Amino acid sequence: MQDSESGPPGLSCDSHHLEKAGILHYSRTILTDLVCAGLFHGSVAFADEWRTELGAFRVGIVGGSDLRGAAARAEPFRLALEEGLAMPVEIFATRDYPSLIDAATRSRIEYAVLSPLAFAATRKSCDCFEPLVAASSGDGTDSYRMVVIASATGPQNPQGLNGAAVGALRVGGAGGLDLALLELAGNGLDLRQTPNRLVLFDQGSQLLSALQNGEVAAIIGWSTLAGDPTEGYSRGTLQQLAATGGEISDYRVIWKSAPIPYRVHAVRSNLDAEAKTVLRSLLPAMFEADPVAYDSIEPVYGGGFVAARPGQFTVLEKLLPQDVETAPVAQ
Repeated sequence: MQDSESGPPGLSCDSHHLEKAGILHYSRTILTDLVCAGLFHGSVAFADEWRTELGAFRVGIVGGSDLRGAAARAEPFRLALEEGLAMPVEIFATRDYPSLIDAATRSRIEYAVLSPLAFAATRKSCDCFEPLVAASSGDGTDSYRMVVIASATGPQNPQGLNGAAVGALRVGGAGGLDLALLELAGNGLDLRQTPNRLVLFDQGSQLLSALQNGEVAAIIGWSTLAGDPTEGYSRGTLQQLAATGGEISDYRVIWKSAPIPYRVHAVRSNLDAEAKTVLRSLLPAMFEADPVAYDSIEPVYGGGFVAARPGQFTVLEKLLPQDVETAPVAQ
């Protein structure tokens, strides 16, 4: 039966093995300390190899037209990562998501803060990044769904909307409308084909009024589908309908998309395991332990970080063409 030691006898720091090796003319205590010290420093040197190789840990963010300002606002986050990783950390700000995706695929950064569609594009382009955490909202949700809302006396499913007018906002986030149209087509309702009609509105208030006034048979909106359903859930189009004085019982959700995560924080897949372990411990605790650092990188989503999985973004890859450089990446 073997001993329960984790390492080979020749590398153990137990003095029993030194005695068995015949080293008795030295002080057992002194020699043991010397051997253990050598092993310790060797392991530290090995652990620091990836830090030395990187030189600096680069965090990619989208800064818009004010790159310096964006980097300055993220300074508390940079300091938190620098302390946790025990190495220099730099903010790599780009003007837009396509530029950030390019930096990721060209190995110019180790860490990226991405929209869900931008992450899907990065992953499809090189499969070189993996999600660590996603931002969550103050209502406890870490994703939302696109939904089709109809009147309670209207169609009960998407197929019932064939030949009818369906409203939607002209501008949506993270490819939400595109995803809804794609999935609805797979469910028997292709709103880009006649006689179906997709009516686009510029303002949310116009969209809600169109449903309330019967101008459209249904609308494409979004919802967390979390919280009290009698109040329209925690956030989203149903909640907005309730806020306008409408009775939630007058409406119903007849279709919902797959969940769409909020912003994702991802790292290079080949990043050293120690760095990933540090970040997986540091990031979920940041909202409570260092709220200033969290707010500096996630000023919108005030619920902290939760673990993210690659499978959460698979549905968004459907929106990407073969040439991901032409993909509709949300700005």
